[in-house]
Amino acid sequence: MRDTVALARTWLTHHRSMAEAGFVLKPLLVRNDLTDGEWEWVLAEAMDWLRDHRKSRAARRVMTALAEHHRIGAADREELVTTGIAWLESHSHSPQSPQTLRSLFGPTHLDEAQTRRLVDCGLRWISQQKPADTWQMLGVLAERSDLPPDRAATVESLVTARVSADPTALDVRWVLEPRLARGDITLAQRTKAIAWSFAWLERHLPQCDAHVLLGSLLALEDLSARETGRVVEWSIEWLEHHADGTAGTFAVQGAEELLGPLLSLELDAAQVRRLDAHLRERKALGGRTSGEATSARRLREDPAFGYVGG
Repeated sequence: MRDTVALARTWLTHHRSMAEAGFVLKPLLVRNDLTDGEWEWVLAEAMDWLRDHRKSRAARRVMTALAEHHRIGAADREELVTTGIAWLESHSHSPQSPQTLRSLFGPTHLDEAQTRRLVDCGLRWISQQKPADTWQMLGVLAERSDLPPDRAATVESLVTARVSADPTALDVRWVLEPRLARGDITLAQRTKAIAWSFAWLERHLPQCDAHVLLGSLLALEDLSARETGRVVEWSIEWLEHHADGTAGTFAVQGAEELLGPLLSLELDAAQVRRLDAHLRERKALGGRTSGEATSARRLREDPAFGYVGG
C-alpha cells in the first residue's frame, strides 16, 4: 500500500539514527513501486544509516538490500563493496556470510578490481574456517562466470581439490548445483561435475533434499540416454518419497521445482503411470475439485508447475 511509504518516511524523519531504523529501511529498499524522488530519498537515508551502523550485525540487512538493487550508482556500489568486505571480515563466523557475499556481487556487472576484492574476501573467509563449514561460500565463488582469469583458476583448483576428496559429503551440493547451472564451463569440467553429482545422489537419495540438484541434471542437454534415464528414475523416486500428492506438500517440499524439468522430457508409459498414480490431489488446486486425479500429461500444460509445453 502506498500509505505505508509515507508512514515509513515520517517515522524515519524522526528516528533515522536509531539502530532499529534498519528494519524500516529494508522493506522500503525492496519495493518496486517507488517514484524516482522516493527512491533517491530512501537511498540517501539508507547510505547515511549504513555509514553510522556499518560495524553492527544489523547492517547486513540494509547493506544486502542496497547491493541487490539495480538502481545503485557506481559511487554507491564502490562504497558498498568496501563496507561489505569490512563487515565480512569483522563477522567472519556469521552463518549469513555466504549469502552476504553473493548479494555484494549484485545484479549488475562489477569492474575487475571490485570483483577481485570480493573474490579475495571470500577466499580469505574460507581459509579461516573449518573445511566442513565452507561449502556454501565455495559455492558462491564457484557459480561466478565473471571472475578474473587468475582468480577463476584459484577457485577452480579449490573446487576440484575439495570435491574430489569427498564428492559424497552432504554439503557438496552447495557447489554442485551452481556448477551444473553454468553454461560457460568446459566439457571436461561439466563431465566431472556430472560424475560428482551421480556419486552424491547414489549416497544420499532418497532421504536428502536433492530436488535442486536433480532438476539441474534434468535441465542438461548433454547427458547420455542412460544418464538421463537414471536421473528420471531418481527424480520419480524422490517425489514418491517426499510428496504425498497434496498441493501443500508440493509447496513446502519444493517438488514443483523438480516437476517442471522432469515433465519437459518424453517419459515412457510406465513413468507416466507412476506419476499419475502419485500426483493425486487431496486439496483442490487451480479450481479443480478435491480428490481429482492430476494427469502427468496435463501437468505438462500447467504453469503452476513451472513448465508450459510448446
